[in-house]
Amino acid sequence: MQPTQRPTVVLLHSSASSARQWDRLAETLAPHFRVRAIEFHGHGERTAWRGDAPLTLADEAALAVPLLEEAGGAHVVGHSYGAAVALKLTTMYPKLVRSLVTYEPVLFRWLFDDTGHQQLGQGVVTVADSMRDRLANGQEHSAAQRFIDFWSGAGSWDSLPSGK
Repeated sequence: MQPTQRPTVVLLHSSASSARQWDRLAETLAPHFRVRAIEFHGHGERTAWRGDAPLTLADEAALAVPLLEEAGGAHVVGHSYGAAVALKLTTMYPKLVRSLVTYEPVLFRWLFDDTGHQQLGQGVVTVADSMRDRLANGQEHSAAQRFIDFWSGAGSWDSLPSGK
């Protein structure tokens, strides 16, 4: 089978990651698919967002559009933040998305819209503000620890192997 004949899979990473998140999956899929992993703004090798307005899911989704168009459509896989971007991409370009797989999509707006769960949404905002402050003060490891402990449970950061 020629490489150009293989279907394309576009992989969208989580917020605390980069396209490297998908290295093992890409290796597994490579014999049967053209695999493309996107780097979001400010992640991996891609520079931070420099738009005039705040960054949106649509802005991140736009990064995948050239790959979808080049392939004439693709299968899309997203994890966490990447899953939210994948859902947005699918709503914007349904004819170019052959299939969609999402894992843990972060859709915090639903928490704010659900009057019974707004406090959960506020908790996410509090953590995000804390991380933003730490990053602004050059405390990258502290920000990463806050993220990991919030999503994986208190003490999760300390349980990681050294080199964290």
